[in-house]
Amino acid sequence: MTTDTKIASSKESVVLTYTNENAINYENGKNIGTVSKDINIISYAGVVTINQVSKFGIDVVNNQGNANGELKISSDRDEAVYQKRIINNKENKLSNVRILGTFPTNKATDSNNINVEVNNISVTGVEQNKVKVYYSENANATTDLNNKDNKWTENLTNKNDVKKYLVVVDELDVKKEIDLAYSAVIPEGLDYNQVAEENYIVYYTNITSEEKTEISKSTLSTPKGAVIDTVLRALVAGNENNEVKKMEF
Repeated sequence: MTTDTKIASSKESVVLTYTNENAINYENGKNIGTVSKDINIISYAGVVTINQVSKFGIDVVNNQGNANGELKISSDRDEAVYQKRIINNKENKLSNVRILGTFPTNKATDSNNINVEVNNISVTGVEQNKVKVYYSENANATTDLNNKDNKWTENLTNKNDVKKYLVVVDELDVKKEIDLAYSAVIPEGLDYNQVAEENYIVYYTNITSEEKTEISKSTLSTPKGAVIDTVLRALVAGNENNEVKKMEF
């Protein structure tokens, strides 16, 4: 039996009903027999991280490997909806949960070169008074809210220049999940070799131990095209020269 890795582990009861043509009666006077058995449904152990961009065929669980979706060149404006789920499949409650993510916006990573516009992050699965969402235009921002260089703010003011997000949750009970979602607008008229990648890391306290779980990258990109580099050189009397003076050729 194959289980869905995108759900929390759980304990369930399976009931089998049966009949036997040679049976005179069944237990408790019933006209059919039944057998009940408790089973454990096991998803991934530990903290499960999921990232989906369904429209572009991206569906990543933990560190299964980087996922890619194709953008068309010279196409109309488009929209991608990023959906993320974090499940606590550990045996104890987690505290001080911090989800540090990179948006697919321009220059959020060294590869990103599309002028993507993102919208506010929605958070479900936890009580709203126990969660805070922050945004930063610093591509190197860390989880430290006290470090002014990180430039964390609760207001998403520039949807094109924002680079990072930080979701802080007080605690995450056993078998519970946090769901995040945001939409991203992809501009029209894309060219070859354009990239928008993103991912996130979950930091948390497991009793007294500080731990983290990182999910593989999800990338939207246009097809690769030829890149032509041109260099202008000056030849003086048949020799290459960095400087050309008047009347020299």
